[in-house]
Amino acid sequence: MTTPRLDPATAWDLYVALDYLAVSHTLGEDPSQPGGLVSDLAYARDRVACHRAALEAADPQLLERVESVLAEWADRPAERLVRLLPLRDELSHRSGGGLPDMLPPAS
Repeated sequence: MTTPRLDPATAWDLYVALDYLAVSHTLGEDPSQPGGLVSDLAYARDRVACHRAALEAADPQLLERVESVLAEWADRPAERLVRLLPLRDELSHRSGGGLPDMLPPAS
């Protein structure tokens, strides 16, 4: 029996959620502060919850890595992007929306 492949649309949805989180961190937004809008951290958690069954079936290790980053977001601010960006890039690649690993020379 083969392991189900992660649907590209699911990978893209999760990529977008993690990208929003990376951008908000880069801009200095603090999702732990109360506000009128749903924080990007809450949005990312919501998207993971929405796709949990697909992630568990296709790649439980990816699910574990994403959940670990989100769970430790407030506790490990210095490591946020170091841990988040590789996951975001992996999801981009799996969605088919990523750049190739090696770009041709620009001339």
